[in-house]
Amino acid sequence: PPPAYGVNVVVTVGPFEQILALGTPTLPASASIDASGSTGTWVISPYRLGTGSFVANFTAAVTNNVFPATPNIVATVNASFSSTSSCVLGVFCGRPDRVTATSGALTIAEPTMALSIFNSSVSTITLPNITVNEAVTARVHIVLPRVTTKMIVEFDLPAGVAAVASTQVQYGQQVNCTGLTVANTANATVIIDLGTCVNWY
Repeated sequence: PPPAYGVNVVVTVGPFEQILALGTPTLPASASIDASGSTGTWVISPYRLGTGSFVANFTAAVTNNVFPATPNIVATVNASFSSTSSCVLGVFCGRPDRVTATSGALTIAEPTMALSIFNSSVSTITLPNITVNEAVTARVHIVLPRVTTKMIVEFDLPAGVAAVASTQVQYGQQVNCTGLTVANTANATVIIDLGTCVNWY
């Protein structure tokens, strides 16, 4: 059979997602991502009909500015296949066609966070009450959704009356993060930048 020309495959993600990479497909094609990261396109090279199926993967991430303002976002992907009626040498003409499909919806829950004070250097004081020169241990417990997300944790202590002595970070068994930066500011604000985190549960 004659070769097919002008065949494009386009994937579009939702407003809270961004395409990071387009995988290598099973048929020769050039790949590109638009400037916004919302649309990826494969332009398939001319190929003989019946030579195989087009299969390609792509990687998308939730944008960093979603949480906590937009809880429980819904991720979907729209994909379209199109071909043109272009002719080569005036003989082999493509058949114009267009097919569109939408993926099933995936709800991405927002992270949850709990703050507690569970240890004190003064046994006679009942927490959360504290006194002068008392040292207390506070814990921030965060449960991540099953997505890749940029994670920065920030919490404030009373400015001018409290100071941070030390900060420790522990990960769950199924959590991987790309980095760890801890900053204790002059006004007793603790900022923990974990980089990009993935929960594999």
